[in-house]
Formats: sequence, C-alpha cells, structure tokens
Amino acid sequence: MNRNLFSGQALLLVVLVMSVVVVVALSFVSRSVTEISVTNLEEDATRAFSAAEAGVEQALLTGQVGQSVNIEFPDSNSSVSANISLSGSGDHFNYPQPIVSGDSATFWFVGNDGLGNISCNGNCSRPSNIQVCYGVPGTPSDNNVTTPAIEVSLFYDSSPGNAVGSPNNFASVNVVRLTSDPNSTRRLSNNFSSASLGCNVGDRSYAFSTGNVNLNTLGIGCTNQAGCMLLAKVRMLYGNTSHPVGIRLIGGPNSNLPPQGRLIDSVGTSGSSTRRVQVFQGFPEPPSVFDSAIFSLNDLTK
Repeated sequence: MNRNLFSGQALLLVVLVMSVVVVVALSFVSRSVTEISVTNLEEDATRAFSAAEAGVEQALLTGQVGQSVNIEFPDSNSSVSANISLSGSGDHFNYPQPIVSGDSATFWFVGNDGLGNISCNGNCSRPSNIQVCYGVPGTPSDNNVTTPAIEVSLFYDSSPGNAVGSPNNFASVNVVRLTSDPNSTRRLSNNFSSASLGCNVGDRSYAFSTGNVNLNTLGIGCTNQAGCMLLAKVRMLYGNTSHPVGIRLIGGPNSNLPPQGRLIDSVGTSGSSTRRVQVFQGFPEPPSVFDSAIFSLNDLTK
C-alpha cells in the first residue's frame, strides 16, 4: 500500500474543504459589508430628507424672499440649504399642484407683499381676455364620474384703486362667475357653459378649457384700469380624481401676471446622500367659505 498516495488525497481534501470555507466566509463578509453599506446609505438618505424638510419649515417660519436658510445638524452629520424666491411672472401660470373636486386654485392679478396686503405698483395685470385650462390630458369629456368641470370666480374692484390702495378698501369689490363643463349630458341640468377641448399653458397640456373669455363681455371692463382685476378663484367640480389647472392672459395693456407666491427650494445633505424638497406657498387669501357667504368690513346686524 502506498501511504504517500493516501497522504496526497487527504491533503487535497483539506485544501478543498478550506477553499469552500474561505469562499463561504468571503461571501458572508461581502454580504455583510454590502448590507452595512446599504443601511448606511438608507440612513444618510433619511437624514438628508429630514434636513430638507427642516429647511422648508424654517423658511416658512422666518424666511424672506431672496434669503437663504443654511443650517448644520452636527448630531446627525447633516445640513440643509434652502433658497426662497418668488414664482416667475409672465402671461401664464400653471398651478403647482392638482386640485380635487370642491377645492380651488387662486390666481392673482395684483401684487402681494405676502402679508395679505395687495398693491398695484406697476405690476397689476390688465388683460382683455383670459383662458382657464384644466383636466388631465386624455380625460373623457362625457363621463359623469371622471369628467371634471370648473367654476371661475373673478373678483374685481368697480372703483379701481380702492382695494389696492393703502389702507386696502374692499367696499367696492364685486365678483363675476363663469362656468365650464365638457359633459353635454350634465349641462342639461346644471346649465353650465360648454368647454373647449384641448389647451396648452406654456409647456403643459390640458384636456379642457373655457376658451378665450372677453372680460368686457362679462361687464368687468378692466382693460384700461390698473387695479381693477384682483384675483380669480378656480373651483374644481365633479370628477373623482385630482386635476391640474392653469391660466393664460391674452391681450390688453398688460397681459403679464405678477408673482403668485413663494417658491422654497430646500436641499438636505448627509454623507453621500442628497435630497431635495420644493414647496410652493401661495399668498394669503380669504377662506373658500367666503365664496358662498355674506361678509362685511363692519359688524353684521340683523
């Protein structure tokens, strides 16, 4: 019997076993390192997102337009930088978030200082026509469940200059309402105006629109009166999902909208992770309940 032969086989078996053990150990170590790395990345991402949210909250509380909010969080090894700016002005504006049935979106035609005071320091809109666009592209026009409709409330000052003067006097503010419904069957009972199909506001497409609405035809007659048009509130009606809304100003001495609110861009960082949160804060406005209620600057008497 050749003992050297068996010794060689035993050595080979030992090497094979050791190789398997080493491979298993390396696989376990590699998996552990990967899991630790993923866990660290997830924790960094969570801390970065929390920092970005904290930046938004701080900006909403104390930030002014043009100001940057920079905060370090040593305990969590994270930081945030938030910039505050006004929304861009132009002849159109897409409301930043879709709205559901019963909710409304507000579009301002006059300047706003962010504290509820309106003014007309050269940036009041004086369009001759407006167009309100709404609805997710592809929404059917004849579905009683999914098809939306809108009511547009146009607030204007019949004594231009009073509402935008200092102090603001709203005694001569009036409202004109118009409607738009693409559902012909529904219009038989609600008496809404028909809607136009297809609409674009800037680079965004919509399913429906009011068409071009002439303000003089509505009896507002604000084309040559700065400070006459104050705001438009667009209320979504019907539809079981949220829909976007946008507005275009057409013609007139000034068909540009003033800024519509504050934009907060907050970037949180932790380790190698970065998270961004963007928030739009519209200017203060009367609660929607006042759209259907009697209110006065003075005490109400029976």
